[in-house]
This record gives sequence, structure tokens and C-alpha cells, in this order.
Amino acid sequence: MEEKTWTVVQFLDDGTVEAVSSSWIQGDLCHWPSFARQKLNLVIRKWEPLNTCWPTHSVKIFRCATFDDYIKARAKAKVAEETSDLNTDENCDPQKRKRVQKIVSSSEESINGSVLEQPPKIKLFRKNKNQKSTVRKFLGTFLMMIIISNPNDKDKQIKTLIQQNHILRGLITDTLHEVKEIKQIMLNGNAKENKNRKTSLFQNEQIKFPIGEDEDFQKLESLLENEEEFLNANEERFQRAWLFNLARLKGRMNVRRLAQLLL
Repeated sequence: MEEKTWTVVQFLDDGTVEAVSSSWIQGDLCHWPSFARQKLNLVIRKWEPLNTCWPTHSVKIFRCATFDDYIKARAKAKVAEETSDLNTDENCDPQKRKRVQKIVSSSEESINGSVLEQPPKIKLFRKNKNQKSTVRKFLGTFLMMIIISNPNDKDKQIKTLIQQNHILRGLITDTLHEVKEIKQIMLNGNAKENKNRKTSLFQNEQIKFPIGEDEDFQKLESLLENEEEFLNANEERFQRAWLFNLARLKGRMNVRRLAQLLL
């Protein structure tokens, strides 16, 4: 079983210094998983075995930078990030440095051969003021949309919602009642209109139109003496036909009166 060690390296593409599992390093390349920072620290500390599917990045390995303790490796990485050198360490013994065995597999060769583009830069999760302000702004907007309250406030809000619900139901009920009343009034009005509607004057079986006989003329004159019949005749749709028939008649006062109203 391979001994668990950690090596301090510097990634050449962005200059960051990290303490990584020694098994992740192959020559001047280091396999680096694309995990979140918290998970990344966990797999490094637990010495996660190498996964050749991880992206590779060019690295610089410091002298005397391999340790069998992760805490010490992290401390040395912090020193190297500030001084860019570990050679000033008095406990450094080049003869005790352990050579990392290079592991080459056919699957790795096929993967490296198929990758044409340069590996992406390592994205480190570092806190900054812009991120903090963005988070605060997002939380402010989120809090305006969602009310975060204690149980007492929730009971009060539920009570308010119930009251509003009763008010809305009352308004809807009143509106439906008014609509029903309007509909009933319209139905009653139509029924009354149909009931009061009389037979058209031109459909009267006692008078034959067009009028050609003196007897029919006398019957028409008698009907028009009734004020209600006179008004109904005035509202008939067939005004032109009515005037055409009356044009053949002469002299009667009620006929002349009706013709003047129609014109």
C-alpha cells in the first residue's frame, strides 16, 4: 500500500500554491478535481486516491515539499505562497525527499491523447467584498419577497389572511347576487313585453291589406280610434309598407294623423 504523503506545488497557470496528495502528481502535471472548496479540502485531507479522469494542470514542485502530515503540508504551502520558496527550511534534507512514482495507464494515455485544448484555470473560492455585497443584495431582495417571522407573527398573518378571505368571499357572493337580480329583472321584462305585445295591425284578420274596399277602410278607422292601437301601429317596423297602403286612402282624420307621425 502506498504511503500517504502530501506535496506542496505551485500551479503555473494562476500562481496559486496548494498542498495536494502526492499520488495526484505525475511528472510536472497534477490532477486536480473540479470540486467546491469545502469538498476539495476534504478529499485532500483524507488522501483521496488518484482519479485519472480529473483535469491536469502544469505545476512546479518545491524542494523539500513532501510531508507525511497534512497539517504541516498546509502550513508549508502558506509559507511558500508568501515567500515562493521552501529552501530556507532548516529541517530540509534533500536526501530524505521521497520520489513520487509515476503511474501511466493505457486509459490515461488515451485521455491525454484525445484532449486538444488547454486545461482550464483553477477557480479558487476566495471571499471578497464584491461577493459579500452581492450576497447581501440578494438576501435583501429575497427577504422582501418572503416574510421570515416567528410563530406569533405567523399566527397573526394567518388570521389576517382568513379575514381577507372572508371579505373576498362576501364580495363575490354580493356580486353574484346582483348579477342574478339583474338577470331576473331582464327575464321579467322580456316576459312582460311578450305578454303585452299584441298582434300586429297588419296581421289582423279583420282587415285585408292592401285596403281596397270601403268596408276595410272603416274597420281600420275604428281600430285607430283606440289610442293604444294607434301607438302600436306607429311602432310597427313595416312603416314604408304601411304608408304605401295609406297613400291610396284619402280624407280621414286619424289616417292623416298617423301618416304625419310616421313621416
